Amino acid sequence: MRSLLEPTQIRVKNLQWALHLSIFPALYFGTWQYCVLSLIVFWLIHGIGSGIGTHRYYVHRTFETNRYWQIIFSFLFTISTSGSTIGYTLVHLKHHAHSDKEHDPHSPANGFLRAWLGMYSKSSLTLSPKIFMRLMKDPIMKFFHKFYFGIILFYIIILGLINPLLIIFMWAIPAVAQFHANAILIALVHDHRIKYLGGYRSCATSDDSYNIWWLKPLLLGEELHNNHHAKPASVTTNLGNGWRDFDPLFYIIKYIIRGKIK
Repeated sequence: MRSLLEPTQIRVKNLQWALHLSIFPALYFGTWQYCVLSLIVFWLIHGIGSGIGTHRYYVHRTFETNRYWQIIFSFLFTISTSGSTIGYTLVHLKHHAHSDKEHDPHSPANGFLRAWLGMYSKSSLTLSPKIFMRLMKDPIMKFFHKFYFGIILFYIIILGLINPLLIIFMWAIPAVAQFHANAILIALVHDHRIKYLGGYRSCATSDDSYNIWWLKPLLLGEELHNNHHAKPASVTTNLGNGWRDFDPLFYIIKYIIRGKIK
């Protein structure tokens, strides 16, 4: 029986949808300083927690790093309220195995709005118990999975003690932004209609993945989705196809995290 602190698809999605209500107090209390703060937190949770940590490190193992960075990755991804690193890894590995095919957990071919909102079918979320047990052997991944909602609650309490408005601008709004960033990387980059808005394919992959260069200031290199599907084991999404292939997250891995690139 799962603990109430552990994430499930319905618990995570219900919280993510509910967080959209924070937009109303944000509009009332928001200042440009709070907007900048929310953007910085979003870049941290998306760039380091999701893009580098969970996606390039935990899922694809494109580089090696120490346990301190693993804890930072896991914490930032947890407060993004996108599920645990284990849950993301399981879903994303299945996505790559069946990209835009029948068993893809979140193909927009099964309904663009459903994919955007994270309304996946139960059959598509039948994930590998063998991989789950392997991931649970990692003590850091296990801890952040077992105490997922408790960690979020602890973060909220700390923010509230400092300033209750920080709950909105350092958790809720960045989490809502990450929800839609994930939606872009689930639905929009796999929808052929994006080619009418500047989407393009650099590589002839077997799926429907696209790059959307103009989203770089938001997604920091993760928007090069076709590049990623062409070489998922690469630490960078830059395949050398000009300025549009610039991948800022790679330089964070190389010069700040100093990861050992495989």
